[in-house]
Amino acid sequence: MRHFIIVLRNIDEYRKNIYILIRCISAALMISHGLRRDSFITIHLLEEERSITFNPKTLRKVRPDEMSLYGIFKKSFVLLEKKRKNRKNIHYGVTYQASSLESTLLRYKGYFFLISNKGQLLWKILGKIDSTTNITFIIPLAETKAILSRIKSIVNTLKIARATIIPKKIDKQIVVINNELDRKIYWEKHD
Repeated sequence: MRHFIIVLRNIDEYRKNIYILIRCISAALMISHGLRRDSFITIHLLEEERSITFNPKTLRKVRPDEMSLYGIFKKSFVLLEKKRKNRKNIHYGVTYQASSLESTLLRYKGYFFLISNKGQLLWKILGKIDSTTNITFIIPLAETKAILSRIKSIVNTLKIARATIIPKKIDKQIVVINNELDRKIYWEKHD
């Protein structure tokens, strides 16, 4: 299972980067003939301590075009602005909930990687791990001191490794991660 957690500072950053986030959803979940069933993506807002998770196993009525995904994001704005604390289904397979970054990460098991400017090249790290285990990628939208210090505070607890990917645009990073994992899984089956 693959988990992508995109970390943003606050709702303003969420609002400003809506189209980048939509492309991230497409990159993480969409394939030519449907949805990836082995990838989850969560958008986490640090200051508000809220997260929005897209679960492909229950996701319905979603197309890869930006406008259909934009409708889902509009629904999430309402919940974020109301500062709603209880869990709520925004759309089929899309869940909003109040949670800290720590509790969001603790829901997942397996390997954890922080995608940043510093660290080993991702493809070298992926070559050493079992592709059948859960892998969580924490991808900050921007590497600000606030975001990195918050993530660093939980690095030791979860043993998060730093990894670097050549493309700097976040949606392209997700594409590269999926391609590397798909290639690894293919060769493991056909060796």
